[in-house]
Amino acid sequence: MARSMTERSAGRTLWLQLLALFVCALLPQLSSFGYGFVDYDDGPGIVDLPLIRSLSLPRIFALEVQPWLPEYMPLKNLSYALDYACFGLWAPGFRIQQQLWYTLTVWFLFLWLRGLLTAPGLREQLRATPAQAQGVALLTAALFALHPVHVESVTWISGRKDVLSGALCLAALCCGAQRTRRGALACVGLCALALLAKPTAVVLPALLVLGDWLGSPRSLRQRAPLYAALLALCAGFTLLYWQLVRDYTGVDPQLEAALFQGPGWLRWGQQLRLFLELCFLPEGLAPRIPAQLDPQLLSAGALSGLALAALSLALWAWLLARRHVLALALGLFLIPLAPVVISAPWGQYVAGRYLFLAVAGPLLALVCAGFACMQWRPQLAWAAWAACGLLALRLGVGALDYARNFEDSVALWTGAIAAYPDATENHVHAGQAAVRAGRLPLAAAIYEACLQVDAGEPVCNAGLAALLAPTQPQRAEALLRRALPRDRLGNAHAALALYLAKRGDPAQALALFEGYLQGRALTPDQLNTYAHLAVLASQPHKAWQAALDAARMHAARFPAAPPAGDALLEAAQARGDPRFTQRVQTILTRCARMDCVAEALAERASAL
Repeated sequence: MARSMTERSAGRTLWLQLLALFVCALLPQLSSFGYGFVDYDDGPGIVDLPLIRSLSLPRIFALEVQPWLPEYMPLKNLSYALDYACFGLWAPGFRIQQQLWYTLTVWFLFLWLRGLLTAPGLREQLRATPAQAQGVALLTAALFALHPVHVESVTWISGRKDVLSGALCLAALCCGAQRTRRGALACVGLCALALLAKPTAVVLPALLVLGDWLGSPRSLRQRAPLYAALLALCAGFTLLYWQLVRDYTGVDPQLEAALFQGPGWLRWGQQLRLFLELCFLPEGLAPRIPAQLDPQLLSAGALSGLALAALSLALWAWLLARRHVLALALGLFLIPLAPVVISAPWGQYVAGRYLFLAVAGPLLALVCAGFACMQWRPQLAWAAWAACGLLALRLGVGALDYARNFEDSVALWTGAIAAYPDATENHVHAGQAAVRAGRLPLAAAIYEACLQVDAGEPVCNAGLAALLAPTQPQRAEALLRRALPRDRLGNAHAALALYLAKRGDPAQALALFEGYLQGRALTPDQLNTYAHLAVLASQPHKAWQAALDAARMHAARFPAAPPAGDALLEAAQARGDPRFTQRVQTILTRCARMDCVAEALAERASAL
C-alpha cells in the first residue's frame, strides 16, 4: 500500500514537472503564433515547394534534390505536407506543430538527463539525493526551454528540421537508455527518423556512448551491437546525403565575401568561442551571424581560438577519465557542434540554430556549479536560487524580444542590422525585403546606410539604382557602374544592361553582359537574362540558344522541378514563327518536370 502511494506520488510529481516545462517552452513563443512566413528560406522551402502540396510519400521520400533546396530532409517536408493538408498556407497552423516538437524536445531532454543524473555513478559525483538530481535535470531543461538561442529554430518555420530532429534524437537516447531489446530497436528506428529530419543527427551514437560511459561503463561491451548498428546507419546515411547533394557542396557565391580563407582547422577554436559567447551572451543572435573569424595563423584571434579548442579537448579528456558530471556537460556542448565546426554548411560558420542541442551543455554546467556552491555553503542557497531566477527571467525576456524580429521579413533583417550594423549582407536582405513589402523609402534608406559602410557593395548599389532610376537616372547609372568591379554574381551587370536596353541601347546592353559572361561558369539565371537581352537586341537565334542552354542546365541540376519556361517562350516568340512557338508551348504544357522538358526539346531538336 505504501509503495503504491509512493508510486502515485512520483507519477503526479513527474506530470507536474512536465507541465512546468511545457509552460517554459510555450511562454517565449506565445507572441509569435500570429506571425507569417518570412523571406529567409520560408519561400523556396515551404510556400513555393511543390512537395508539400500533397501527402504522396513516394514523391516526398524520392532521392532527389529540389530547386533552391539543396538538401535531403524528407521527414521535415512530410511534416510540412501534414500542415498544408490541415491549414493550407496559414502560417499560424504551421506553428502549432513547430511548438509541439519543441515541447517534446524539452521533455525528452529532461527525461534523458534525469535518467543519467539519478543513476548511481553521476549522482555520486553530484553528491545529491535522487530528488536533488532530478531537480538539477529539471532546472537545466527549464533554462533550455527559455533560452533565446531556440527562437530561430521555433519561431522561424523553416527551423522545423531543428525541433523535429532534436526531439527524435533525444527520444532515441531515452529509448537507448532503457537497456532492453525493445528499447534498442526503438533507438535505431528513431535515429533513422532523426537523420531523415536533419543529417546532423549523426552525432547520436556519440551522445549515447557518452551517457553509457558516464552512467554504467561496464555495459559498454554488452551494448556494442547497438553502437555498431547506429554507426552503420549514420555512416550509410552520410554517404547517401553527400551523393545527393554532391553538386551543391561548393560554397554559395553569395557568401563568398564572408568566407574564412585560412585552413579549416584554424577556425575551429574561434567557432567554439563564438558559440560559447552566444550561450551566455545571446544579444548577438541574428538570422545569419557574420563570420568574425581571423584567418591569420599568428593573430590573437586565431591563437586564442586554438588555445580554447585544445583546452576544451584536454579538459574533456580529463573529465571523461574521472567520469565526472561535467564531462556530460562539456560533451553535450562539443558533440552536437562537431558536424558544423568540422564542415560548416554553406560557409555559415556560426548561427544560433546550430546550438539547438549544444546549449544544454553550458546550462547543465551552470546548474551543477550552482548546486555545488549550495553544498559548499548551504547559507548561500538563497543567493543561488535568486541567481537562477534572474537568469531564467533574463533568458525569457531575451527570447520574447528576439522573437519579435520574426514578425515579418523587414523586421527580421532590420533586427539583424541592429545586431551587426557593419555587415552589409544584412543590409542587402533588409533592402530586398522592404522592396518586396512596398516600403520603398525604407528600402532606399537601408541601401544608403549600406553604402556608408561599404561604398562599393554591388547589391546595395544595384538596389538603390533600381529605386532611383525613375527620378534620378544619371545617379542610378553611376551607382550601377560603381558596382561593376566587385559584381561576382552579375547582378549589377544585368541591371545596367537592362537599364541600357530600356534607354534605347539594346546592342550596347547585350555587349556589356556578353563581356561579363565571357570565360565564366554560367548559371541558368544568367543565361535567361542573356536570352532576354538578346530578344531586346533583335537577335532571336542567340536568345533561343541561351534559353535552351538554361533549360538543359536547370534540368540537369533540378530534374524534378516544375517547368520554367518563360525564357523559352519569349525566345521562341522572338523568332516570329507561330508554329514554332506552339510546339514549345505544347512541350511545356505536357511536361510536369524539368527533365521532361529537356528530353522533349532534345528529341524534337530538328523540328525546333
